Amino acid sequence: MTTINTSEDLLRLLREDPEFYEQARRLILTDELITLPERFATFAARVDDFIAKQEQFNDEQRQFNQRVDGFITQQEQFNEEQRGFNEEQRQFNQRVDSRFDRMERDLSHFKNRFSESQVADEAFTIAMAMGFTLTRVLSNSDLVQMTQHPAAQQMLQNDLISFTRADLVLEVSDEQGNHQFIAVEISHTADRRDTDRAQRNADYITRFTGQPAHAAVASARNDNNIQGLIDDGAVRWYPLEDDTDGAETQ
Repeated sequence: MTTINTSEDLLRLLREDPEFYEQARRLILTDELITLPERFATFAARVDDFIAKQEQFNDEQRQFNQRVDGFITQQEQFNEEQRGFNEEQRQFNQRVDSRFDRMERDLSHFKNRFSESQVADEAFTIAMAMGFTLTRVLSNSDLVQMTQHPAAQQMLQNDLISFTRADLVLEVSDEQGNHQFIAVEISHTADRRDTDRAQRNADYITRFTGQPAHAAVASARNDNNIQGLIDDGAVRWYPLEDDTDGAETQ
């Protein structure tokens, strides 16, 4: 039997007797401490595996970021090219719109000149259609003479100039022989501007002459905004034939 008298004896026995060493170890250490090296090795292996997977993920993330950066670069290049294209398209649209505007103005001018020539030949018919007898067609000089009336001093100069350029003013007489006037604005398609001018001119004539004056439009078509004035009789309408495009009058 081995006798243990000193600590040296104990240490020697632990070194020389593995069974005694194991029994002493289990007596001194808990199960948790005994299994700690094995558990640590397992933990370290898991950490190593996590680090390896993380590095793989980071590598994949870097590759993804590179693809994203490439996409962003391509998108920025596309956006820049798109801005250039949009600017060219805008300029092209402006040129086309300007050209169409000129064509529309030219066509409108042609139609209005055609309407004016048509109306000038039908002054007698216009008066008759509105229940009057034509006395005479006033010239621009006649209208300028009217503006010498004192009432004209209270009116805007531009409005007076516009009045002297009225499309057509007729002096007419009714069945009783009373003198009246018809202020006619001529347009292929009459709109509110035409009715406003006709009503203004009729009002000026009444102020200058003291005689009744009627506002009228002579047109092939009418804008919807003035139909109410015509229906109410505030403005009279003389329909023109729409010979410029074969369309029917409204």
